[in-house]
Amino acid sequence: MFKERAVWELFSSKEGVIRLADAEIMKSYRGELYVMNDAAKIEICCADGAVLERHPIARGAKLFVDHDLSVDRGQKLAQWYPLIPVFAKAQGRVAYNDIIDGTTVVVDKDRLPEVEHRMVISVQNARPRIEIRDERGKTIKLEKHRPARYLLPVGAFIIAEDGEHVRRGDLIALIPRNT
Repeated sequence: MFKERAVWELFSSKEGVIRLADAEIMKSYRGELYVMNDAAKIEICCADGAVLERHPIARGAKLFVDHDLSVDRGQKLAQWYPLIPVFAKAQGRVAYNDIIDGTTVVVDKDRLPEVEHRMVISVQNARPRIEIRDERGKTIKLEKHRPARYLLPVGAFIIAEDGEHVRRGDLIALIPRNT
């Protein structure tokens, strides 16, 4: 399994109560909390609700606190990485689409030495993507009937293997933050 290295960490500088503002949070099957949008903020508030400090949080950040929990000064709030993690939002089997060795992806061992993976090198005339499928081979539908489908830009690292069984919250790919 890929083991990420934390690059950015956020700690509280005051005591108070956590408020997650404008945050879409996903809870993995392991109980871990992840930020799924770009506009999220962690706020530390005093007892009367006034904001003592406010911090923007990057998409893909792992949270170590939850809404309405008390925090102490110096407590770790979140951490995130230079690559945006793409998590499975459903349980099922990974299915590759337009992921073709030598054409849209190459096997790369140098950039992420912890694990052999595929890196997307081209999206011309193709739409490299990962789908999560059920036992009948149908793409799983998420909330609002959106398919469990993840489009991958050039530079994305594919962590999950074709046919691998994944659960909600499993890491399936990494995308550079500048895409």
